[in-house]
Amino acid sequence: MAIFGERKYLRASIAAGQSLSDAVDLGPFALVAIETDANWTTAAISFQWSSDGTTWVDPVNVAGVPVETASVAASKAVLLDPADFASFRWLKVRSGTASSPVAQSSDTTLTLVICSVV
Repeated sequence: MAIFGERKYLRASIAAGQSLSDAVDLGPFALVAIETDANWTTAAISFQWSSDGTTWVDPVNVAGVPVETASVAASKAVLLDPADFASFRWLKVRSGTASSPVAQSSDTTLTLVICSVV
């Protein structure tokens, strides 16, 4: 069981007509939750990760399963497994999956909850 220390909140924006957010620097923290805003177009949430902020990969967990959520509606919070997010510093949030991205119909801003994990 993970023990959480300091908590911070970051923002990731996805422009209307796009499916991928700007890059977010997580620093030494792990992503533990995402909150969608009222403008979010219902879609799964997936990610791209980078260790250097330049080269991006679509992450999979130890079982080879893509790191993604089920479909998420507007104004919802999704709890995530911090173990899936403790290895990379940079993150982009994708609307939809890597194989089926979903363009957002309006500009949308996601709240990312990050915590230090002890």
